[in-house]
Amino acid sequence: MAKAYSYDLRKRVIDLLDKGKKRKEIIGLLGISLNSVNRWIRLRKTRGDFQAIERKSGRKRKIVDLVKFEAFIQENNHLTLHAMAEKWGGVSYRCIGSTLKRMGYTFKKNHGYIKKEQNPCV
Repeated sequence: MAKAYSYDLRKRVIDLLDKGKKRKEIIGLLGISLNSVNRWIRLRKTRGDFQAIERKSGRKRKIVDLVKFEAFIQENNHLTLHAMAEKWGGVSYRCIGSTLKRMGYTFKKNHGYIKKEQNPCV
């Protein structure tokens, strides 16, 4: 992902706009894109500032305690992935789904999440 423009450059652009310079002049002078200038103007209107939005990097939280999670599945096997993620807290529904798959669980309409080896009809 590209690095954000500095706050000083953003401030210069907004100051030039406030002084009456046209957008095309500014992008030619400073070598930035029109989309960036338009985004900064929109940010100033909506948030009151044009500071770069801080992005979080890295991976999302994983489910580490599989024994505790297995007990959670047994109690809540009727819930959807979204509901499970909300109830477990701190993880996405995709994390719940991938952990269930990794642990060998599958979803059956009438029985909820069960281990693949188990036979729900017995």
